[in-house]
Formats: sequence, C-alpha cells, structure tokens
Amino acid sequence: MIKPLITILMVTIIGKIMLTPKRKISENGLKELHAVEGTKLTVYNDSGGIATVGTGHKIIPSDNLLEGDKITHELADLFLKNDLHKAESDVNSMVNVPLNQNQFDALVSFVFNIGRTPFQHSTLLKKLNEYDYIGALKEFTRWKYITVNGIKKESPGLITRRLLEQNLFNA
Repeated sequence: MIKPLITILMVTIIGKIMLTPKRKISENGLKELHAVEGTKLTVYNDSGGIATVGTGHKIIPSDNLLEGDKITHELADLFLKNDLHKAESDVNSMVNVPLNQNQFDALVSFVFNIGRTPFQHSTLLKKLNEYDYIGALKEFTRWKYITVNGIKKESPGLITRRLLEQNLFNA
C-alpha cells in the first residue's frame, strides 16, 4: 500500500518540477537593463576596454565586427535576445532558492554584466543559495571595479548600476 503512495508523491513532485517554467526577465527588468546599458549601434570600447555594441553586447570573434563598425537595430535586438537568454539560463540553473520577479530581474542584469563564471564563483550566489538574502543583497556593491591596463579601479558607472540592481533586488 505504501508503494502506490510513493509513486503518486514522486509523480506529483516530478510533475511540479517539470511543469515549472523557466523564468524570463520582466518588462520592468528589461527597462532597467536598457537604462543602465543604453544602446549604441556603433562598436566601441567600454570603460574596461572591451569591444561592445548594441545593448551591452560584448563582441566575440564570430560577430565579425571591428571598432567603428555600425549595426542595425534589428541586429542589436538579436544580440540582446541571445545575451539575455544566456543570463536568464544562468540564473535559472544556478540559483536554488525562491526568488520574486524583481530579484530575478536584478540577478539577470548582474549576470548579463559580469558573466556566468564570475557569478558562479561569487559570494553573492553562495550567500543567496544559503537563504541569506540580506547577505546577498550587500554583495552587489562589491562588484564596482573595472581593470584598465592591469589596474583595478572603481567605476562610477558600475557603482550606479550595482545600486540600481541592489534596489531592484530589494524592491
């Protein structure tokens, strides 16, 4: 008699896990991301010297773009869609605690900016996955440095961005 009950419980649990949709950034989160990133249709080097275009898209060799090249709005949107998908997937797969939509949006913006590997090894993620939401919240502002010519320095733009992400996470 216990075996059917266990089977029912397993199906119920598995069913819930399988039916839980992967989260996506909200319209508000997208608006916040656009506000901190901006959109530039000409390839430029960001404050850290990284070739960038569109809405914060870091140029990779397969993009076949050089500094000064111009792209269309459609290509900028495609880059953003692909980059956001990666950041959303990273947050969905690495965060093991419940999040509200604002927290998810803040984390997607954060991962969009710093990348998968730094997030994966961050104290922010470690604290969050230990249910230390306040500790994780405090970690955002530690990520305010850029490296220029091998020297780490505070970036006013990153300070502003982290405060916005922190406020969104806490909203």
